[in-house]
Amino acid sequence: MNFMLPVAFCLSFSLLFLALIIHFRNPYDNFYKLSSLALAILFAAIFYNCMAIFALGYAEAGALSKLADSFWLLAAALIFHAVLYYQDNPFLNSRFGQILIYAPPLLTLAGLFTNHSFYSGFTNTSRGLIPSPNDYYFLFLSIECLYLLLSAAICFSINLKSSDNFRKRQAGLLALALIIALAGTGANYFSLFSRQLFPQINISAWMIAFLVAILVSARYQLFPRYPEIMGETIFNYLPDSLLVTDLQGKISLTNKVFYDLAELDQRNEVLLRSLGEVMQDKAAANFLTHYIIRQNRIISDCPLAIKKHTLSLNAAQIRDNTGDKIGMVMIGRDVTERKKNEAELKARTETLEKNLKEIDYLNHLFVEREIEMSKLKEEISALGGKPANG
Repeated sequence: MNFMLPVAFCLSFSLLFLALIIHFRNPYDNFYKLSSLALAILFAAIFYNCMAIFALGYAEAGALSKLADSFWLLAAALIFHAVLYYQDNPFLNSRFGQILIYAPPLLTLAGLFTNHSFYSGFTNTSRGLIPSPNDYYFLFLSIECLYLLLSAAICFSINLKSSDNFRKRQAGLLALALIIALAGTGANYFSLFSRQLFPQINISAWMIAFLVAILVSARYQLFPRYPEIMGETIFNYLPDSLLVTDLQGKISLTNKVFYDLAELDQRNEVLLRSLGEVMQDKAAANFLTHYIIRQNRIISDCPLAIKKHTLSLNAAQIRDNTGDKIGMVMIGRDVTERKKNEAELKARTETLEKNLKEIDYLNHLFVEREIEMSKLKEEISALGGKPANG
């Protein structure tokens, strides 16, 4: 009795559990959508592999094996697609490129309705029905390994080139999981000599890979809650404009108030665009990035002009749960009306002071004139009294 397969089957539910976690924590980003779907498909592949090994007959085992193989290849294609999206690879901009990614699994799925199979037959053993691969199986295996190899290579490339510590760590851990899965999948090439395939090798490798992913995600937040979820539920209710950028000054989160303030349509995508491009002030954006991220400073109540508005800006660094810098957050309060009122009040105060000075000056002139008139009256009275005394 082969106890490894039942244990792997039970553990495979962790893949389904992880797929659900990723989906509900990150329901908007395509990378997380594709990742969660790939994990769910992997669970289905393992399920049908186990069912095929413990099938009651060769016909049933053949049908279930076809379905399992289709899901293995589809999962590998989904992972490759997710990694390309994670890299923001221009290959995905072409519809032909997307079709090319899914062409092999689609052809494999089409094989479900034909007599074609990757196996020449099955051997009934104490460990269940063990498939005997034919030459077509190794073509199928090579395509699956190619998906995994390219995915791991892209993740390693991101790990080496990225200056974002979180992205660097995330890509490295994904590459490690994919290398483990690639090693287990590639081990099936040894069945070329024995002509007996042991699916538990493939299943175990995938299980180890994603159990590693689950364990490290608890420490390094491999699949963190996507910030846009909080943005839609909390940040959009803030009366102030909010911007979150990465270490390179590219915007990763904003709210509706900023769109209105900057006179941007929300359909005009600003995510992953540079701060200077969105603010239309590269000098101010470079100053903020340098002052906050590189010099580890905090900005409080700093005036900043955007379009026709004046903001009172507060900005600081953002750090992850391991203490590494991952970007900066800026919260700006629109003080345009307040500045306008202050300017009007200042102008009115200056006008009032000017009027008061003029009134004071006129009053001074009037008093002097009264004094002069009084003196003149006294002089006239003095001159008028002399003849009367004579």
